[in-house]
Amino acid sequence: MRSGTVYHKILRVGAVAVAGLLFFQSNGIPFVNLPSVLNARVLVANVIGISAGVAPTELNTITAELTKRTTELDKREALVKEREINARATDSSASFVVSNYILSAILLLLLVLIITNYAFDFLRARKIQNYASAS
Repeated sequence: MRSGTVYHKILRVGAVAVAGLLFFQSNGIPFVNLPSVLNARVLVANVIGISAGVAPTELNTITAELTKRTTELDKREALVKEREINARATDSSASFVVSNYILSAILLLLLVLIITNYAFDFLRARKIQNYASAS
């Protein structure tokens, strides 16, 4: 049998490469959730607090109302951004599912080619052996 040909090597390497790509594409290795680690500093900073008071004046009340409106506007903007991110995330997760199916199909095709190739090589070698023993 000729299992060392370039064709056989390409099939084996291709199958291993597609299997590895499929493994990493489907998040086979869980990564550390980096945003939660970075937010730990903010959580520690929230534990420590300082408060101060200022006598109310007309300028203070106007500034307080303006600050209140800007914070509400920032909250609304954050909600809109979150909705956009969620909408995009559902689209990208669907593409990941499709790409996983495509990579799985390619891997299955490569494995079928490898198995049939070895089966045909085995049958050919057996036929040659039968002819040699008959002669």
